Amino acid sequence: MSQKIKRIKIREIIEGYQDHGEEQGVIGYGGKLNIRPPYQREYLHENNQKFKEELIQSIYHGRPIGLIYFAKNKEGNFELMDGQQRIITICKFCEPKKSFFIHLEISPGNTQRIKFHVLEAQKLSQKILDYELMVYEFEGTDIEKLNWFRTINKEIEVLSDQEIRNSVYHGRWLNDAKKYFTHMGDTNRKEMCNELMGSKDRKRHAHLEKIIQWKIGSSDEDSIMEFMATESEKDHAKDLWDYFRTIWDWQHDLFGEAPDKKLKEKLNWGRLYATYGKKEYSKHHTKGRFQELYEMYEKDEDTIDHTEYPFVQIPNGIYEYILSGEMEESRQYINRRTFNDKEKRNKWKEQNKLWPNKNQICKKTECNTPMNQSHGDHIKPYSKGGRTVPSNLQILCADCNRRLSNK
Repeated sequence: MSQKIKRIKIREIIEGYQDHGEEQGVIGYGGKLNIRPPYQREYLHENNQKFKEELIQSIYHGRPIGLIYFAKNKEGNFELMDGQQRIITICKFCEPKKSFFIHLEISPGNTQRIKFHVLEAQKLSQKILDYELMVYEFEGTDIEKLNWFRTINKEIEVLSDQEIRNSVYHGRWLNDAKKYFTHMGDTNRKEMCNELMGSKDRKRHAHLEKIIQWKIGSSDEDSIMEFMATESEKDHAKDLWDYFRTIWDWQHDLFGEAPDKKLKEKLNWGRLYATYGKKEYSKHHTKGRFQELYEMYEKDEDTIDHTEYPFVQIPNGIYEYILSGEMEESRQYINRRTFNDKEKRNKWKEQNKLWPNKNQICKKTECNTPMNQSHGDHIKPYSKGGRTVPSNLQILCADCNRRLSNK
């Protein structure tokens, strides 16, 4: 691993600047610098006039703007690891025909609304072109590069774990995967991914990370990196999309549309498919049974006949409850195991009214217990079919709870 600090003038950085868009990237530094590698985000400050003006103002007056980070690749060229927003803003300002207006304090008391070509005409552009950027240049293995990138990322706008992994294993496979699992993909694919994985952070490649985890059956960092290292040698990621589509078709075939758009997104459908995907089911039964159990979930608890029907408290658990055959041990998927704070607080107040300063079980003053030290206990044990509902709740001190548990 090698590293060094270099001073590079802005006139060198903007030489050969070309922006080919998100597909083909942005280059500069005489063609030697990849300003927007595949793992970097798009330009964020197109409409942020304050950022633009403060940056150019600092450069014009010779003030420091912070380190820029380059990584040297195998071909001897560079990738911009950190500083993309600053570098692109500088390059855009220095474009002769496309330069944007800024309010620049040319001298004390003399502020002008000005473009770069006007500075050139006034022979003032040299102050910007001769400004020296402080560049930290790094060269190392893929893993060293990844660890180094994680370190500098702590000091900047934090990238997701998947965005950082992409910094090492980018190429044709990753570019193709982005068309399926990131914001670069089409609307239909986006909606399909949203249904099973949630709609947040598609720009930060959350869907790509999740589908990899489903595919390998693990969220272990080394396993993800090993998978990406192998896949990065391929020309396309269609097999990864085919895997997702198989899962999507399977669950849709069995259950159809969800009554709530957010119902499916918190489940690990990769694990569910690996566990139950080879079993035979009646589509008529699974769809109808799901509807029946979900309607039960929406009912008032007091109207449910607990002796005749399963008791549903966790609606997205209905999927695995049905897939697993609705066995007694599958009750965990649709029933809460523990009481929530509100239930425990209400029961504690209720018991205190009946037995002031005493515990419900032993009726002794020394068992009086503050709410934050109390335990919520099932009157009929959960292991024997007891429900996690207020009518089956009692508040105990820790000693009484342990004594009952031992029995």
